Amino acid sequence: METTSFVGRSQELERVAASLGQGGRVVTVSGPAGIGKSRLAARYAWTAEAAGRWPGGIWCCDLGEASTSCDIVRELARVLALEHGVDHLPSIDAIAAAIGHRGDCLLICDEVDHVIVQLRPIVAALAEHVPMLVCSRERLGLAREWCITLGPLGLSSVDAATECEAVQLLLERGRALGFDPDRTCFEHGHRQRTLVELARRLDGNPLALEHAAARL
Repeated sequence: METTSFVGRSQELERVAASLGQGGRVVTVSGPAGIGKSRLAARYAWTAEAAGRWPGGIWCCDLGEASTSCDIVRELARVLALEHGVDHLPSIDAIAAAIGHRGDCLLICDEVDHVIVQLRPIVAALAEHVPMLVCSRERLGLAREWCITLGPLGLSSVDAATECEAVQLLLERGRALGFDPDRTCFEHGHRQRTLVELARRLDGNPLALEHAAARL
């Protein structure tokens, strides 16, 4: 469930959908920290679910607390609701079989940067049975991997009447936290130039922009 508005990234969303729709088995959304990889994956999952794209389900596995291959398997088993004991984890084949019985589904793996080495063979094995969307600062380096690299939010307006994507995010998050641009001490033109300059200094990085929005 989305709790905040989604700004920009329409082309990247289309590329994720197209990559998975054209038979991509592993689609990696890559980019530096704070660039919006997890948010893009969540947005895709929300829109795909609303459209009935994956009738077998969309399963999101957060590996932020994992440090070993066993931790990864344990988290996969938990997300997929597979029964297992403390000392007995399901095999990759068992996980693949369980996924296969659920029909046309998608597995998302997030927060994987610290366990890429351990995750790589697991993804390679599971991708034979289920398409996977991975959020990582770097690509996994698998033979059948499709990579979509995220850059900064747009810093140029589409037209004179439209804020650029980076400023849109600043304004939307700022308004949600009580910022009223119509009551600031700046006249509109000055305020506009100030927000654009702030977005540029933060390199259009969504996480940095959200932190800045809290202080507008």
